[in-house]
Amino acid sequence: MNTRITLIACSTALSTILLAGCDGSNTPSALKDNDGSTLTTRDGRQITEDMLVGKWDLDGERTNTANGHSGVVAIPSDVVKDVLGKGWRFERGGVLRTDQVVGSKPGTWRIEGANTLAIDEGGDRSPKSYKMSFRDGFLYLQRTDGSYIVFEKDKFFGF
Repeated sequence: MNTRITLIACSTALSTILLAGCDGSNTPSALKDNDGSTLTTRDGRQITEDMLVGKWDLDGERTNTANGHSGVVAIPSDVVKDVLGKGWRFERGGVLRTDQVVGSKPGTWRIEGANTLAIDEGGDRSPKSYKMSFRDGFLYLQRTDGSYIVFEKDKFFGF
């Protein structure tokens, strides 16, 4: 009996996944990166709260590529960054939620000047500032040492 219920549940889940990839016209539709965003900014453009609000997750491959570490040798690092990497939820009013193993930790964020992001994750971490820009919808944060951290919006469907 339990095996039959498990098979039915698996079949239903598989059908749901397969149907989610179709737009009703029997042609598959790819899920878009960044919740469909293609925002690209130039130096000096004013970054706004509306551009940041939402869930952002570290993109290991783009982070490594932006820092000159791409290709096959970077794949293990890409995967580790994607799975164990940082996730931030930017809320209105400067509220920041940093992903934890269970739940999130509160902090703050603010935009300084045109394109500087000030982050305070709270706890024992000291506040940090990043120069920020958007490229094809991805959020690029440049550290003071010149290296990058790249985030994708809604990478894990908002979780």
